[in-house]
Amino acid sequence: MYARSVDPSERALLLTLCGWPEAVAEARRSPHRVAAYLTDLARDIHAHYHRCRVVGQAPDVVAFLLDLLRAIRTVIAWASTSAA
Repeated sequence: MYARSVDPSERALLLTLCGWPEAVAEARRSPHRVAAYLTDLARDIHAHYHRCRVVGQAPDVVAFLLDLLRAIRTVIAWASTSAA
């Protein structure tokens, strides 16, 4: 295993993803907060996808990026079911 530099778009995406619990807590007072959070998450996913390629990366990097996408999928699923 080796250290790799983290692209700024990846860092932004991770920080946004970590903000989900706070967005949920704020939604109790301001329901629009979940929609704003999802908009920010979509922006950061797009920026990351545009800047970072998966093909050709080391297997551990690919595994990390796939886990990151699974986490994003989970948050989006929670947001869509809680809004229903």
